Amino acid sequence: LVAQRDLFVRDMATRIDATIYDTCTNFVLIRVPHAARIQSELAKEGILVADGESKALDERARKILSSTLRLSIPSPDDYALVLDALERAAGAGQ
Repeated sequence: LVAQRDLFVRDMATRIDATIYDTCTNFVLIRVPHAARIQSELAKEGILVADGESKALDERARKILSSTLRLSIPSPDDYALVLDALERAAGAGQ
């Protein structure tokens, strides 16, 4: 999973304009312009991601996590599908 996560982060960084935060987990937190729109576009393709802001318990944390998305590391079978959809969603409306 670590190698798959590292590859996902590396590939994502070359395909979308995002701040990608270091992680030791099975998900990646990214800050992107228009996070809510990207989340909605991904949902239309059946890819569910969490917005970081909704996971925050207090106002200060919600502010810090504004414009972030939390993406689980995709399985090898879904890898290309998730990256392609993310790239399309991030590029839509620009």
